[in-house]
Amino acid sequence: MEVYYVLTVLIGFLFFLSEGKKDIELQCAVCRALVDEVNYGISLVDPKKTVQVGSFRVDGKGDQNTYKKPYARSEIHLTELFESICEKFSQYALTKNSKGGKSVVPTASRDGKGIALKDVTISSDATKQMKYTCETLVEDYEEDMIKVLGTPKTSLEVAEKQICGDIAEVCTEEDLQVPMPANEASAYIQDKDEDDDDDDDDEDGNDRDNEGQKADEDEISNETKDSTMKEEL
Repeated sequence: MEVYYVLTVLIGFLFFLSEGKKDIELQCAVCRALVDEVNYGISLVDPKKTVQVGSFRVDGKGDQNTYKKPYARSEIHLTELFESICEKFSQYALTKNSKGGKSVVPTASRDGKGIALKDVTISSDATKQMKYTCETLVEDYEEDMIKVLGTPKTSLEVAEKQICGDIAEVCTEEDLQVPMPANEASAYIQDKDEDDDDDDDDEDGNDRDNEGQKADEDEISNETKDSTMKEEL
């Protein structure tokens, strides 16, 4: 009886660890996708667009201590992005990365091109799970995220490491080295396009070869006709 009880507890503990690892994998994937979505939102802003910041109080001289700064990456801009960023996950699906870990992938591309989706789970439960994970991350770390993403010229890799690795602590350095499935899909599409271009080049080459062969055959045929006419004469 005691052995059975110990085995039951052990199995339950191992199951708990397994599920906990899966949750961490999902949190890491959602965090990276979240950072990527915010980074993309920043890239859409006109670099010339500015916002007035500072103190609007009038000093003794009748002046206001305000100044203009780029709207992109400003606190106002990032706060607006975070208000609706988790809605983006309504167009995401659960999948696995190249290492077999749990990950997420967008089901629609940003440029209108097709995305190669493979082994994905699309369901209302999956969407709720991803959105809930995103909302939890934003609720817990929004201020820290804004500080990181508000720094000019912060690359996606640096933002991922600082936010998902150092701040939220949901990704290890090894996790961050694994490409997100969206990137793999994009690479797949690019390779496919290149292959299609190669096929087109091959077809063009074959057409040119066929045209050359036909020209040679016509030339031989004409020479044969000329020779026959001379013999008859």
